[in-house]
Amino acid sequence: MQQTYGNFVRERFGMLSAGKHMPDGSACALEAYHLWRGEPWSDRPDTIPDLRPLNDALWINDQARTDSLILVVEALQDWAQWGTPRQVRWVCRVAERTIREILPIALKAIGLTRHAQQCREEGTPAAANAAANAAADTAATADTAAATYAARAAADAATYATYAAAAVDVYVAVDVYVAVDVYVAAAAYATARAAAAAAARAADIVRLAAVIWLECVVVIPDV
Repeated sequence: MQQTYGNFVRERFGMLSAGKHMPDGSACALEAYHLWRGEPWSDRPDTIPDLRPLNDALWINDQARTDSLILVVEALQDWAQWGTPRQVRWVCRVAERTIREILPIALKAIGLTRHAQQCREEGTPAAANAAANAAADTAATADTAAATYAARAAADAATYATYAAAAVDVYVAVDVYVAVDVYVAAAAYATARAAAAAAARAADIVRLAAVIWLECVVVIPDV
């Protein structure tokens, strides 16, 4: 029987690391995943969602990155067999919770308390889009480089979350296969940029995102 992904990572690499790596050195979550499956070294999200933005986000240390991402990869390792309807339901649920739980942290960090509350209460693409516009306005009028950077990162986070939440609308509109992976990547980038916007809470944000992704696997049935 093949060993679990988690055991493989710990035995082969010890811990996962940020960034792209050369073979037989350190590894990110996807590089380790491909090697575990007996495939050529790669960080491409071919048969699993694009976890690179989460992998490379501001974790408190590599141990925390490893502990969380091992669980996420193991929960999503049969992603290619889910079927598009389940994938769409999952990413939309992740996007909604990202808007409700992740974005407010970033928005509060740049002073957009009202938009943070709106995202938390509504969890909609409209709320996230309004927050993105407000954050962009904040960036345009910020008086320090650090404030500008944080506001731009928050605007990016809200924009990515808005896009991720649109997956179901695209799927329904075309009524055929939709490339769900791009929406998953958007949800991951939303978290990474939120962590950049609220650097003091970055470790909390990425850990919460991993929990969200895991919990959404549990609540989305395989039908």
